[in-house]
Amino acid sequence: MSTDSAEKAVGLTRFLGRSLPPSRIIFLAIIAFSFIIGIITGLAAMAWGAPLADAAYDAIRAVFLIAVPALLGAVACIGLKRKIRYKQMMFLGLMSAALYGAFYFLHYSGALQLAGVSPQNSFNLLLLGNAFVFALWFIVARIVFNLKYTSYLFALITPTLNVMFLLTDKSLGSPESISVLTRLYFASFIFLAAIYAVFWLVNAPMKRNFGVSMTDAASLFLAQWFEASPKLEAMFEEVAESVSTHLGVLAFRSEGRLKAVFVIPHVHYGPFGTLGGSEFPRLISEEVKRRTGADAFVFHGCATHDFNPASAGELEKFDSRLFRQLGEMRYAKARGWLAVGRNGAAKTVSAMVNGIMFAPLTRAPRTTEDVDFSVGLAIRNYALAKGAGEALVVDAHNAETGEISKVESGNPIAFEYMEAVADALSQGKAEKPLKAGFAFDAMKGLKSKGAVGGAGMCAAVFACDGKKFAYVLFDANGAVPAFRRELIDAVCALGIDECEILSTDTHSVNKVSGVLNPLGGKGTDKKEITSRAVEAAKKALSDLGEVEAGGALLLVEDVKVFGVAQSSELLGTVNSIVAVVRVIAPLVLVGATAAALWAMTKL
Repeated sequence: MSTDSAEKAVGLTRFLGRSLPPSRIIFLAIIAFSFIIGIITGLAAMAWGAPLADAAYDAIRAVFLIAVPALLGAVACIGLKRKIRYKQMMFLGLMSAALYGAFYFLHYSGALQLAGVSPQNSFNLLLLGNAFVFALWFIVARIVFNLKYTSYLFALITPTLNVMFLLTDKSLGSPESISVLTRLYFASFIFLAAIYAVFWLVNAPMKRNFGVSMTDAASLFLAQWFEASPKLEAMFEEVAESVSTHLGVLAFRSEGRLKAVFVIPHVHYGPFGTLGGSEFPRLISEEVKRRTGADAFVFHGCATHDFNPASAGELEKFDSRLFRQLGEMRYAKARGWLAVGRNGAAKTVSAMVNGIMFAPLTRAPRTTEDVDFSVGLAIRNYALAKGAGEALVVDAHNAETGEISKVESGNPIAFEYMEAVADALSQGKAEKPLKAGFAFDAMKGLKSKGAVGGAGMCAAVFACDGKKFAYVLFDANGAVPAFRRELIDAVCALGIDECEILSTDTHSVNKVSGVLNPLGGKGTDKKEITSRAVEAAKKALSDLGEVEAGGALLLVEDVKVFGVAQSSELLGTVNSIVAVVRVIAPLVLVGATAAALWAMTKL
């Protein structure tokens, strides 16, 4: 999958993270917009020499003819489909009022008559505006609200109300309501045909490649984004492929009680929301806590988007291996060493625990993104060749710079990571007694909406041979490099020699502010997060004590993922469709507009 294609696809979803204002604000906006349109229309009519009523009358008439039908239409549609939020309907009412308002201005200001358009044709253009409103409501109802047959009724309500209120305006004379509605519905039918023509154009490639139409896929996508619907997973499972991957486990216990478990599933926590593996960190943490009473540190393994689980149900395969291993784990008094390995821009703040190397990889402040599974496997094997008994390789995923970049086979960064791990191993001395302390913060009540996922934050501190290393793990989608540095400095001020900030790269938080939503980014309460990270590190320090440890790298088979071939094909298909629609859709719209105007003059 090319970086360019990924960035284009990411760009298509950025607007979705923008939340709508409260319903009362939208309500007032509809009223205010209509009021202002009325005043501007009256002033324009006066400037162009048309008869002018007083400003209050023009404003009130616009509110009556634009705002009232829009609000009634939103309320009526809520009555038809109660699952749709009132705020969404109100916003759609605002959009349709703005669209209709433009045609209202052209007709009532006299601008069209001034341009030589007859009053009859000017009125037809006003009806054309309502046909545009029909098209807007139909597209939103069909794709965003995922409605089938009721989408036609949804689309007709507001334009019909607009026309019925319009017919009460005495300045229009006494047009026949049946004739007016006939022209409106005929024009709407033409736009409906144009919409289906575009739908056919965009659906064909997706139907051919994935067996599902583009409009259905978009509806399911938006249903997940707005309502956390899992229905899109069914499409993923149809085209999923089976892979084998690894699960790293490093467990710590004290006085016979399990204290903490490092869990490293080598899958990607995506694609977003609650789909696929997006909530794996939270789900694994909760299951470990429920079954063992211990806190789970769920790290980002070496995996890219090509290893997104097809459904949340794939978690059972990891849980099965994890708890079987915990039940069979052989523990020994923890011994090891702590070392920082570097090579080029790569760095690893490593801990050796009973012959098992825990090696988080970072290039911060440079982009630190996903590491391909094959690269992670190569780094692990390189560590074994350099003397490690086992190596649990972790992608720290802690420097989000806005660049979408992953480390695949042959990438020079992969070799930097390998040599950084080797450098840490070269510093390793004879294993000495190692102490560990842990703390967990669910991050409840965090003001920074969406910055941290359901697994919260974990802190671990290791002490060995006079040195203290700390790891602070956030269930987040990366971190801004500057904020990462702030967190490290704050934790190290507690007497910590080395600290690394890590993120799970969970995509469960992405729908809040778009697909890039790093810790420390826009909307993050940095002061609160820093305070809580320091507090967690303090608790881990106070918990510092002798522990027993055991670990393993396990094979997990038959994991269904939305694999590399599907990911590349999907992105290529979507980007191709968008490129074609950008050209074809405006042409179809112009053609439909001309056809609708011609038809209305003949009726």
